[in-house]
Amino acid sequence: MMTVMLLFIALILFVLALSILAVIYVMSSALAGLALALGPFFIPWLLWDVTKDFFMGWVRFLFIACFYRVVGVAVIVMSKPVFVVLHQWMTGNAAIMTTASSTDAMTLSVLLIVTATIMAYMMSHVPQITAALIGHARVDTGFATQSSRAIQSHISKSNDWMARRIRDYARSAERSGGRS
Repeated sequence: MMTVMLLFIALILFVLALSILAVIYVMSSALAGLALALGPFFIPWLLWDVTKDFFMGWVRFLFIACFYRVVGVAVIVMSKPVFVVLHQWMTGNAAIMTTASSTDAMTLSVLLIVTATIMAYMMSHVPQITAALIGHARVDTGFATQSSRAIQSHISKSNDWMARRIRDYARSAERSGGRS
């Protein structure tokens, strides 16, 4: 009876861990959608050094939201071999399990509870793990820096061109104003 209760607790913990994974998937989609919806608001902030941190914060948030799924699946993939080995051992030793002592069955139940608890704990910490992996990493290196430099150089070229056109227009207006 005690073994059945322990196996039931292990099953509840596995279901809890998978429920947390389902919530993480939905939350990841919602947060990524929110970040992408706010993208047109944050992208222009890359143009000025004063507001560049707002853009980098938005990019960091988008990366974190997208990587929730990746880290969640990584936790599942890391815990899968344990379950595969336990399943193979239980099916390979089915005859032994029927005649096994209650101590062996309880030991297996406790092992399943510990594994399920670790998996549920890791699943509940996916947002913190993702933030630790990405949130503290610098996002303004690589492509972001190169693209912001390219955008700023194009803007400065456009500004220089516009300033020349305005000066030329002012000069031509002075010349035509002086002749009349």
